[in-house]
Parts: sequence; C-alpha cells; structure tokens
Amino acid sequence: MIKDVSRDHTLDMPGDNITPIYAFDKYYKITIPDRIDWETGPPLNGDSVWYKDGSKMDIGAGAGIYGGRPRGQLSISLVKFAAVFQAETVAIIRCAKNLLDIGTTNKRVVIFSDSQAALKALEAEQISS
Repeated sequence: MIKDVSRDHTLDMPGDNITPIYAFDKYYKITIPDRIDWETGPPLNGDSVWYKDGSKMDIGAGAGIYGGRPRGQLSISLVKFAAVFQAETVAIIRCAKNLLDIGTTNKRVVIFSDSQAALKALEAEQISS
C-alpha cells in the first residue's frame, strides 16, 4: 500500500546542505587521541573538564552534558527528526556556550566526546551543513 506522501511534513523541511562557508580562524583545537593515549586515563587536562553525549531513539533525539570541573549538567531535548550526528554536535556547541554564559574565560577547557564525526566537522575549515 502506497502512503500519501503529500501529508508527510518531513518533505517540507529545508535541506541540510548550505552554500559552503569557510572558517579559518578557530579559537579551539580538536585532538583525537588513540587508544594507547587512554591507557593511563584521560590524555588531556584542563581547568574545566566536561563530558558530552548525544543519542537518538524512536521518540526523539537528545544530548547530555556533564561537568566535572566546574560541576554541572544539562539535558537537551531535540526534535524527533534530529540525527545522532546533530545531537552530538549540538552537545559540544551547547557545552561551549554554557561555559561562556557562566563566565569561563582565559581557561583551558576540555570537552570529551565519543563522536569522531562531530569533532571532524567542527575541525573542518569548510562548513556546508
């Protein structure tokens, strides 16, 4: 049975691709350590240390942020159609914004992420999505 796609609002959504823009000046550094670097514990230290994760289930997507130094946590609900990649990227961006909002400046901030795709997207000079 063919579904009437004219009633599916998913098709009304704008595309994810944008005209590429370029960001050459980054105020952060992405480091992707290998497994050996983790043998004695986290390979990076900072004045502020945060962990984040994004996930998706049938009912929607979301992200979580947990700060060990300073202590803090944040849960973020995203729309049902958000992808895991989007949840992972939103978590990193919201963590950084939260740190700025609480006045974290002139400190070394470390955000641990398990998403190489999100890290590589944030590291790229060309932004097209």
